[in-house]
Amino acid sequence: MIELIIIIILAVLPLKLLVKGSSPYERLIGLNVFSNKVLVLILLLGLSYGKIGFFIDVAIGYALLNFVGVVVLTRFLRMREESNG
Repeated sequence: MIELIIIIILAVLPLKLLVKGSSPYERLIGLNVFSNKVLVLILLLGLSYGKIGFFIDVAIGYALLNFVGVVVLTRFLRMREESNG
């Protein structure tokens, strides 16, 4: 149970970078770090409920969505910079 509290506290810290990042890339990194902490939280919840198989499937789906989202946002930011610069 203490692990869950620690992960929740650690998941809140990247939100500062997400909100107050100086560049869009820093905000994207903050979002990615936050998503990774949520992924660990999902797996720890699976361990505590004793249904790790189901939660692993959910975590894999979440990780894939996170990866695709980061790739799409990175491409969007790069295309926006190329059109402006």
